[in-house]
Amino acid sequence: MLYRPAILFGCLLVAGSSFGQDSRQPIVIGETSTIESRILGEPRPVYVATPPSYDEGTQRYGVVYVLDGDTQFHHTVASAQFLGNFANQSIPPLLVVGIGNTNRMRDMTPPSELQEDPFLAQGGADQFLRFIVEELKPWIDENYRTGEYSVLVGHSLSGLFALYTFISRPDIFDSYLVIDPSLNWNNQTLVEQAASFMESDPELDTSLYLSVSSEEGPEFEGVRRFIGVLNSPSGLRSLLAPIVAESHDSIPLPGIYQGLQWIFSAWSIENEAETLFSDAPSEEIFGDIDDLYRQSGEQFGLVRETPYLVFESLLGYLAENDRLDEAAELTLRYSDRYPLPLVPNVIAGIAQMFIDSGDEEAAVSYLSNVLEIYPGNETAQGALIDMGLDLPAK
Repeated sequence: MLYRPAILFGCLLVAGSSFGQDSRQPIVIGETSTIESRILGEPRPVYVATPPSYDEGTQRYGVVYVLDGDTQFHHTVASAQFLGNFANQSIPPLLVVGIGNTNRMRDMTPPSELQEDPFLAQGGADQFLRFIVEELKPWIDENYRTGEYSVLVGHSLSGLFALYTFISRPDIFDSYLVIDPSLNWNNQTLVEQAASFMESDPELDTSLYLSVSSEEGPEFEGVRRFIGVLNSPSGLRSLLAPIVAESHDSIPLPGIYQGLQWIFSAWSIENEAETLFSDAPSEEIFGDIDDLYRQSGEQFGLVRETPYLVFESLLGYLAENDRLDEAAELTLRYSDRYPLPLVPNVIAGIAQMFIDSGDEEAAVSYLSNVLEIYPGNETAQGALIDMGLDLPAK
């Protein structure tokens, strides 16, 4: 079923080097595979990018499935990795799967009473959806560490397909990110189907983000009509997001970027976490913060712990409120989760704050405890030497 060559997407970073040696290396963002589809009767290209943290453990990841993968894959990967990086953490780290085209008009269009183009096949959306459900998604689940949450992204004609999937099989994906869909297809029949779907008051647990450009024209009448029939049945979270100064062709990049932010808006809770800082025991505060992050992850079928930057903020709060001993204890207690050798500034900072407060004995005790956990830690050893003390015997 599968041909998986060692072909990598990437570009070359050109850098100067001494002695005239060529030091260029590829910047790899993913890999390409080919699935031999029994349903479609043809090979289909698939592009997959894993998040930077993928090879570091056993964590599972949500998946963003991107239609028109030939053109929309690269910038979607860039947006997902930027928003999900260590500094931002606006969204969870995600797998991005681009689905390449072979016959776009055929695959992205629902059955139609009209022959829109006499030279192109059309109306194959049901078969293409079967390919995604029965072949592509199981293959991705088998070959990558996927979580439960998935998003379907489509623009223009593939936006039409995404909305067709939403009203015909809404349970297939957890969220739909739709950009300037071609709803004029088949005299806007999908709009009528959407109206019936909404009137049926379906039970949903789905998010729908609909982004539209500022480009005017008769082809966008279907979008306006769809907006008119869109209501909020139980379990549907939806947003219409016009993006001004963008054309139909330029909107995918900002639409996907902003759509991912909206879909995963419940992920970014740093400000909420800091409201839990209080006079309560530090272990209790940290437990409440951990619960908050665990719950935010559960919404997307993911296991989530308190990010390091929030942990560090808690340490700072404790230190500033004359609770330095509690801050020091937290760093030691959770050293497995937040390894101290990776944050030498925390070791040196806590020791120096003890010294500045006149409690050199506490500083020595803290540094000695660090060395018990991490024998040979250079930061702790250096701090003890700077204090004129001998290092603990090994």
